[in-house]
Amino acid sequence: MNSPYTLAFDSSAEAGTSRLGGKCAALIVMTRAGAGAARVRNVDNTNGWAKAGVVLRNSLTGNGSSSGYAVATATPSHGVCFQWDSTAEGYLDQMSCTSSTVKAPVWVRLARTATQVSAYYSTDGSAFTQVGSAVTLPSMAATQDAGVIHSAHSTTVGSAAFSNLRIVTSPFKAYGSIAAAVGQSQGVVTSLTNAGIDTWATSALHDDDYSAAYQPGAAGTSSTVTVHVDSQDNTNAWGKAGLVLRNDITGTGSSTGYLVLVATPGQGVTLPSDSDSDGYLDSNTTKTGSTALAPVWLRLVRNGDSVTGSYSANGTTWTTVGTATLTGANSTEDAGVFFNAHGAAPGTAKFSQFSVS
Repeated sequence: MNSPYTLAFDSSAEAGTSRLGGKCAALIVMTRAGAGAARVRNVDNTNGWAKAGVVLRNSLTGNGSSSGYAVATATPSHGVCFQWDSTAEGYLDQMSCTSSTVKAPVWVRLARTATQVSAYYSTDGSAFTQVGSAVTLPSMAATQDAGVIHSAHSTTVGSAAFSNLRIVTSPFKAYGSIAAAVGQSQGVVTSLTNAGIDTWATSALHDDDYSAAYQPGAAGTSSTVTVHVDSQDNTNAWGKAGLVLRNDITGTGSSTGYLVLVATPGQGVTLPSDSDSDGYLDSNTTKTGSTALAPVWLRLVRNGDSVTGSYSANGTTWTTVGTATLTGANSTEDAGVFFNAHGAAPGTAKFSQFSVS
């Protein structure tokens, strides 16, 4: 693959620990990937060279042997460091670091283009500064494992806290307002895994917990968004898996033009929307029945600020769930797949054949 890309994952790994003497131990959420970014919230000062960040490698289980190996890590005393294996022997042997004043909390990112890898850091997750220069990694596989990594650089156990690991292939981006993982294969989003209390507002409660893999600004005023929900864990009768439209999918609890069409384990297919432009779903239309359960096709058709949601057992014959108004909608909106477990325990929803036209 010769084009720049970032692959499929969005995760928060909390307070992992490692102890392998002086060796590097990785706490990894793995997917086949090309690049990624994460926010290092904290790394314990077990040693000035303790490391927490993101990693690319042909095989993350190939300690001391697998090539195509690079990391971008925050350290307690040596800034953010970009390390790589220049000889394909399976060990990191080259390094470039920022000043020691750059510390966690900090975003770190590895970006891959063909066999070249570049490292970056950011204090806000938006504006990134390159660390050193791009390097060529010998013997890189066409697809690689990617994840988060921690080394205590000591016999003393240490912890590192991460959030927002993002590895998504263009044209997709990933987002989770809660800890989440996004699965992707051959550029296609295949699953979302997370918990999440709800995506609903009442006078007393306002919840907007979800993960999404989406295409920014893909849904114009005349658009059709379709997906097949292959399966959905029964985390709760009101767990939700399906499609989302929103001005800004990363704008939880604030962004308007917000609507979802979702399958549920026990409440059929439902079309919740934000009726008052406050950034929370508060109005709902539901269709029940045995054909309104995963596996099921879902479709949103946008015409201006009006959106009609439908479902189908075969992708050909469609049943209308309802029509809702996108209050406060932009002329182009983010569009993607969406999951909320409606509970404290995580679950997984699997998807296929997502499209925007």
